[in-house]
Amino acid sequence: MSHSLSKLRFDPKERCLLPLKLALESKNVKLAQHALAGMQKLLVDERLMTAEKELEERQLLNQMLDSMKITPFLNEDLQVEVMKVLLCITYSSTFEINGSAVLKIAEVCIETYVASCHQRSINTAVRATLSQMLSDLAQQLRLKQESESEDGRPLQEDHHNKGPSISVESLCEDVVSVLAVLYEKLQRVVNNNQQLQLLYLECILSVLNSSSPIMHRHKGFTDLLWKQLCPALIVILGNPIHDKTISSGHVASMTESEAALSGVSDHGRGSGCSSTAPALIGPVARTIYYIAAELVRLVGCLESLRPVLQSLYHRLLLYPPPQHRVEAIKIVKEVRE
Repeated sequence: MSHSLSKLRFDPKERCLLPLKLALESKNVKLAQHALAGMQKLLVDERLMTAEKELEERQLLNQMLDSMKITPFLNEDLQVEVMKVLLCITYSSTFEINGSAVLKIAEVCIETYVASCHQRSINTAVRATLSQMLSDLAQQLRLKQESESEDGRPLQEDHHNKGPSISVESLCEDVVSVLAVLYEKLQRVVNNNQQLQLLYLECILSVLNSSSPIMHRHKGFTDLLWKQLCPALIVILGNPIHDKTISSGHVASMTESEAALSGVSDHGRGSGCSSTAPALIGPVARTIYYIAAELVRLVGCLESLRPVLQSLYHRLLLYPPPQHRVEAIKIVKEVRE
């Protein structure tokens, strides 16, 4: 007890946050609202700026997120208010929002989403918060990359050199690390829970949508796309190896009468085509289509990535029956334009 009091005496952040945390956990709506308002005040208080050498658990961001662990168990209105505070954190000059910080904030959002999966307003708030935060991280990198590219300076220099290029490289690593974590989460639900699939796919799309085409120069980024993300998207769209409703590519060489006698119809060119509708919910499929379009924009110029992109687009355009290809064709049309 004396040790805890000693910590409070010398740590103004913890001293301020403890009563706010207790108020948030009190289950009293009025008190919780005051607590969240107090947290927003702390975001702009320069007296609480984190010292560079301060232990990670003592930093203001981590202490605030610790105070918000109760969020998944709050009522819906308070959860929405917490999402607003989390979004304010990403805009606050008090914090350096890097990949690690983004992932910590995202974890609170995701846990709240899972706990409140049937509440439309909090689901919308979580998705909006994640989308904005991830877009901002990628946009921050994009602006730095394009600024340095216009100046004619190399995007990556020796790590012992102090300068803006290190910041660019560090941000590249942040974006890749965030994408890697999102991929891992997607991989865990690749065969079930399409609502979580949708959440993680939307997060990935937010990062890619705000990324610069210059990202194709970053090996960690391209490796993640062709080794992990694209194969995962292909599996989600449908796997011909396990699909019992596949019509093989040999249909194209059959006469019309032979196809009719065999009970097989030609659904399109390629190694195989399903004769049934995709098992995906519409929003999941559309999000994958938009991700595929972003992949063309970002890495379509790389010859080495063409095979995996071709495999992905085969699943989009040739694997489903023709009547289920309309949405994918619309997105491809946008890419061509």
